[in-house]
Parts: sequence; structure tokens; C-alpha cells
Amino acid sequence: MILGYAQSKHRSSLMEMWKLCFHDTEEFIDFYFNKIYKKEETVILLENDMIVSSLQIIPYEVKIGEKAVNAGYISGAMTYPEYQKKGYMSRLLSFAFDEMKKKGYAFTFLIPQEEKLIDYYTKFGYEEAFPTYFKNIKFTERRIPVNTFSIIENLSGTNWIKCYNRYAKFLSEKENVVLKSRQQFKNMLQDLFIDGGLVFFNEKGIAFVSPLKDRILVKEIFYSDVTMLEDLISCIQNKMDKDKFVFMHYDQGKYRLSGMIKKLDKTFVFPQNIYMSMMLD
Repeated sequence: MILGYAQSKHRSSLMEMWKLCFHDTEEFIDFYFNKIYKKEETVILLENDMIVSSLQIIPYEVKIGEKAVNAGYISGAMTYPEYQKKGYMSRLLSFAFDEMKKKGYAFTFLIPQEEKLIDYYTKFGYEEAFPTYFKNIKFTERRIPVNTFSIIENLSGTNWIKCYNRYAKFLSEKENVVLKSRQQFKNMLQDLFIDGGLVFFNEKGIAFVSPLKDRILVKEIFYSDVTMLEDLISCIQNKMDKDKFVFMHYDQGKYRLSGMIKKLDKTFVFPQNIYMSMMLD
């Protein structure tokens, strides 16, 4: 049994493993392994020269108060079904924790894909965190011109860079928040566009939206005031022709803890209310 980092030759095997474990579309898998995957961030466990378990450690910068710290986001944690319940993922996680400590990461975080995994990760010292607020709203009254906001539907041109600059400013204004580099933001947009999503933005507001069957999922939204919120919703409604909205990351209403966090630096104290900006899903 061999435990260590992936090599170039392992990429195709990891893609096949991903297809089996996560059932994502070919388009998303190609995007992930072309844009997100890095062999130097991928930990694997081999048995008889076959990869049986793997995970990725994606570095993020996180703002806590006035301080910026580094953290490792666990992504793509997977084990072939016939090799599960043999402790392989436990070995991978222990190895990953040691590697992140060596790099000086303050904490590690993840998003459990299933509720039953919450208990599993709790065994490794993870705690539930990252409140995500949800609110259902119906708007039908206001109709403003679509050209009130720039609308991004793909990554052609430079409009997405202007959007990132405004997005980064909105994030920086939060006290505790997972930040994104420009490349991480670009990857996030490409993932959104794969699902048919759009971005609406101007200097005072941004909304990232995806179409659902009978409504619109507002995955992330920032606005300077209530009028700007209403303008955003009206513009989205006018463009997408739906008047029912489901908001994530709304600033009030019901919430759930959407992720988990584990301290790596014993001297570090993390707040429970860290804002986790939109992640790849």
C-alpha cells in the first residue's frame, strides 16, 4: 500500500474514479480536471498499483477580522465502493492534516455531500460551521430595463474581470470570509455557466443565478441597499421570465450550517459565522 501525492500518469485513473463515485456530467468532469485538478494538491492511496482512494487539498485565503490566514479545502474525497470501510479515507485525511500543518494552514474545511457524512467527519475533529441563509421570495411588481446591469453568460471578453474586482471588494467588506483569487473566481463562473447560470452586476450589486424548473436559484448576492436588491431581482425576473426566487446567502431568514471546519493551528480561534462564498458544486 502506497500513500502520497498523485503523478501525471494518475490523471486518467482519477477521472474514471470520479465518474463512478460522483456521477457528474462529462462536461463538469472535463472542466474540473482541466481547470481545478492539480497533481501536487491530490493525495492518493494505491493498492497493487491501483488508486483506491483519493482527495484534494485546495488552498484558500480566509479573512478573519483584520487577519488573513491560509486554509485547505478538502475536495473530491472518494474511495472505490469495493474498498470502502477499510480505513483508507481515514489514512488519507490523517496524511492531509499533517501536510496542511507543515504548510502553516490555520484550519481545513469541507462541504459534506450527504448528511450522513457529517457524523463521519466529526470523528476527525471537524465541526459544523458556515451558516447559509435561505429565503423564498416572490417578486412581480417591479420591472426595470435589463441593461441596468451587465449580464455575463460566458468568459469571453473582460467583463468577468470587472465583476471579480467588485466581487472581491464585497467579500473584503465582510468580517469573516473565505476569499477567492481571480482564477478561483473564474473557475467558479465556468462552473456556474455549465449549469446555464448567469451573473448580473454593476458597481452596487452582484447576483449569481441558476435556472430551476419553476424558479430561479440565487446562489450568491451582494447589494448596497434594499433598492439595489429590488433592482437586481427585477432585472433577473425580466431576463429569465420567472418570478419565484430561492435565495442562498441571504442576510436574514432561516439558515443551515453548510460546511465543516477543523482547527489545525491550536493557537487559532475561528468564529462559527465565517461566510463561505459560492464554491464549486
